[in-house]
Amino acid sequence: MTVLTVPVVVAFGFAVAQWWQLRSPAAEPASWWHLAGIAAAALTWLL
Repeated sequence: MTVLTVPVVVAFGFAVAQWWQLRSPAAEPASWWHLAGIAAAALTWLL
């Protein structure tokens, strides 16, 4: 088991929770700042 397994599982859990909330009828679309933050975090992690 690699050292990155736990962060990946946690991130996947948050992604599933956000996806579930997005499917709610009262959900508002995510802001562009939120989406840009996710992209920046992924880029930082990969570099």
